[in-house]
Amino acid sequence: MNKIILPSVIAILLLGVLYANDAIIIKSGCLRATINAITFELKNYQAKCKVAKQAGDIKTTEKMKKRIAQCNDDLKRFTSMSADNYLLPDISTNTEKQKLFELDKTFGPLMPPVKKEVTITFKEKCREGALLEIDGITRSGPFYHVAGIVNNSYDNLEVGRHYKLIIYLVYKKEYFGFIPNYYVYISHYEAI
Repeated sequence: MNKIILPSVIAILLLGVLYANDAIIIKSGCLRATINAITFELKNYQAKCKVAKQAGDIKTTEKMKKRIAQCNDDLKRFTSMSADNYLLPDISTNTEKQKLFELDKTFGPLMPPVKKEVTITFKEKCREGALLEIDGITRSGPFYHVAGIVNNSYDNLEVGRHYKLIIYLVYKKEYFGFIPNYYVYISHYEAI
């Protein structure tokens, strides 16, 4: 009897450790990707502010200054956060709440991020900041910009190959209308 129970207990404990390790890897990656996304947007707003200031556009200059201040606040918040404190979506809850939250948010970090599974054939080398031209993308999106990938493994994704990706939407970009536009973290990939 003990010969059966002991291996079962060990197997259950091992699965728990592996799951916990996977969760901390995803949390760390999402946190780094969020910081990258905020940094990208901060640079974007600074450039827009400079152009507006040079053009004498006071209204846009003030708007960009507010966006810059918000990015700086977000950057302080996320750079001081530990991966343990980063929230992942609770898979046991209804994802409709996350979808509603995703639509309601104008722009900024998504906490918790929204998890999605997508497929893609890479037409060019995957890199930080690149647009993922996922299967089914239209001129109206959804647009997903890479802000990070597990183990920084961009070189493992081959041009011309078809993949299934699990992505986490970590930051909603400010964009016009209801067109979905996000920075994402690629937590898993598998050639199909």
